[in-house]
Amino acid sequence: MALENADFVRKLRAVMGHDHWEEDAMQRRMDEARNQTNEFEEELERQHHRDRQRELEIELELSQRRENLDKAERRSILVKKLIATFTILAGMIAAVGILSRVLQESKLGELLLSGWTAPAIVTSLVVMVMSKIWADGWGQDDNSFVELDKRARNEKTRYRASQFDALLATINESVKDVEGSGKSKERSRTIAGGLSFMEQMRAVIESLDYQIDYAEQKASTLLDIGRRFVRWGIWLYVLSIVIWQVYLWSVSFVFNPGIISGMVSSSLLFLIVEFLGAWYLKQYRHYGDSAFSYMKVRSSYNRYMLAYCAVVQFSGNDLPAAKDDILKVLAEPEKWPDFKEVTTNDFNYMLQSVESLGAVFEKLKGVFGRNGKDNSERS
Repeated sequence: MALENADFVRKLRAVMGHDHWEEDAMQRRMDEARNQTNEFEEELERQHHRDRQRELEIELELSQRRENLDKAERRSILVKKLIATFTILAGMIAAVGILSRVLQESKLGELLLSGWTAPAIVTSLVVMVMSKIWADGWGQDDNSFVELDKRARNEKTRYRASQFDALLATINESVKDVEGSGKSKERSRTIAGGLSFMEQMRAVIESLDYQIDYAEQKASTLLDIGRRFVRWGIWLYVLSIVIWQVYLWSVSFVFNPGIISGMVSSSLLFLIVEFLGAWYLKQYRHYGDSAFSYMKVRSSYNRYMLAYCAVVQFSGNDLPAAKDDILKVLAEPEKWPDFKEVTTNDFNYMLQSVESLGAVFEKLKGVFGRNGKDNSERS
């Protein structure tokens, strides 16, 4: 009986030792699998950092090449402008000399060469041509709408960059799910369509920031163009006044229909230039309103992000309650900006300005007519 009990004890110990050995072997296999998974995850992160570093190096190299190309293009444009300037000045001098000899014997030549008409015409042509050449008329201006749209199409937007980062985050979460822990599985289930909630909101906010910057760049360009029109219109009008005064002094202030028509034409040209400047300033306000509207939309998404962070931070481990709170925030109606002033029709702006100017002239006519009538009655 004692021998049987001893054999039973030995067998029981052998079985328990074998089970313990199998448990140790299983634990070792699980540790090896976990270590392999961690090594794979670390290698993936290192590869991601290397790819990101390589991408930054490529972007830096491309930006340097683009800058060098821009500098070479600007130098080429400067050389072309200098050559065109010397060529046009030489051509103008030769043309004036030839025309003066040809027209010297005719009555028209005597009329043009005797007064200020020919110098004024030649000076105006030279100023117009030189201003056209040196006002960045050749090549694309860096602040033009075409160049802004080209950069917006070619450059990588922030939204795409955010999608790429979110996709890498999704891959990392998928790798963590291999470990088999319940926490990693729960975190991987929060990702829908390759983007988590925070990544999606951040991508939308950054895309709105890009649109705000884009609208502000166009608004700044329109403001600069409008100010340029207004400034050059005023200088043109002042120059025309000086030229007409000098011309009238040269002819002893004798008026004729040609002089009057020239003065009226100069005034109308000044009004048209000022109307164009005012139209550009109005378009500047349009893009400024667009940027402000994007800011209003962005504030809504900032409110969503703030609500999400508050719910996640203060809800604790109650995930269903946090989900309900976030859905309540998202279910609130949006307060979108009013686009009536942004989408107003601006094509009749010049006509409205002319009508307003006509109304002012009518009022002035009535005032002067009433004053003249009162003076006649007193006399």
